[in-house]
Amino acid sequence: MPSISLTLDGLVTETTVRFREDLERHNDIMRVRPLRASIGAATARRPSALSAALRAADERMYAAKRRQRRISEGVIE
Repeated sequence: MPSISLTLDGLVTETTVRFREDLERHNDIMRVRPLRASIGAATARRPSALSAALRAADERMYAAKRRQRRISEGVIE
């Protein structure tokens, strides 16, 4: 695995990639009941920016849900 700098954004990216890979491995084993997850991530460097970061993560999660729904319905982007 390539080295990712230990920045906050890098850690968020690495964590979401690892989660998706783990989910894929799980689904390869448990084909009868595959799991799906939508992830929205954002970082806040100041406490005052937390609300904006949570909104951004929420928006990203719902965008991922819409994208996954289109894929499962056969309308691939």
